[in-house]
This record gives sequence, C-alpha cells and structure tokens, in this order.
Amino acid sequence: MKEVNLFEAPIPGQSLTDTPRNGPWENPPEINDLEGAVKYYIQRISKPEVLDDLALLFEQGGTIEDVTEVMTTMGTMKGIHSVDIQMLAAPMIGSYIKAAMTYYDIDAPEDLMATTDISTEREKMRMKQVFEDAIAKSKQQGADEGTELLEEMSDTAEDMAQEEAPMEEPTAPSQGLMSKEMM
Repeated sequence: MKEVNLFEAPIPGQSLTDTPRNGPWENPPEINDLEGAVKYYIQRISKPEVLDDLALLFEQGGTIEDVTEVMTTMGTMKGIHSVDIQMLAAPMIGSYIKAAMTYYDIDAPEDLMATTDISTEREKMRMKQVFEDAIAKSKQQGADEGTELLEEMSDTAEDMAQEEAPMEEPTAPSQGLMSKEMM
C-alpha cells in the first residue's frame, strides 16, 4: 500500500494557481466519440496476454463492474476520453469482457450482491487483494503488457478508494446564524 504524505498533497485552490492545461484531464480528450472509445478498449483488451491476466483477475474474485470502472476511470484520468464517454462506454466494455471470459470458461460476475452486511471498507480491501493476487500470478507466468495494465488498474483503484474516503464530521455544533433556534 502506498504511504500517503499529507505534506505533498495539493493545497486547496492550488488548481487555480497552477499552469492551465497542466493535467491530461484539463485538455481536450484524445477520443471524442463513444464508438472510438469502445474500439480503443476492445483493441487494448483483445490481446491474448491482456485477456490471460484479466482471467486471473476474475479467478481471484474480481467483478466486471469493478474492472470496467477502474479501466475507464484510468482512461479519463489520462485524458483519453471524457467522463460522459466513460459512463456510456463502460457497459459495452463490460459486455465484451464477459463474452471474452467465456473463452476461458470463467463466469465473471457482473457485480457483488450488495447487502447491508458488506461494508464499503471491506469491499475496498477485497478489491485490493484481488488485484495483488492477480498481479502476483501474472508475474509468476512472466510479466507482459497485461501485467502492466493490471498494475495501472490497481493504482487507479487505490486512488479512487482514497478519493471516496469520507471526511470527518465536525464535533462542535455550528455557531452560524442559521443554527440558532427561532423563539
């Protein structure tokens, strides 16, 4: 797990003082249409070494929903496509992955059955372990392009989990004008 150094974190408002168009997501995306984005992912996934490593990921307990979300978020962060294209392309990419996994005789689950018993933190830890196990098996078989994709997806999933961490609630009651009772 990456160690977080709070002194290297962005300062609130830093994006307003940084050089404009510094990040890939601040520039126009490379792919502007849904068809182009789906083709991009299918071409990337269709390589045998990538499919082998995705199969390992599903054997370890990964779900189609998690894999496509991480993969398409990674594409958005790299400036390949926009968020709206990400949301539209994900179901088609997931369908392709599900069909491709039938070749490996793997019934990749769409998503986990969400119950109130399963906490979000437990799910994040499970997904982290799934990625680590799949990467380890992939490296044992010989690192290739699929291993690199799994490592990128693992890093992206970890970043996504950190962004979703809930902020602490203030302990002191608010002292604003609207917090006082009307008499």
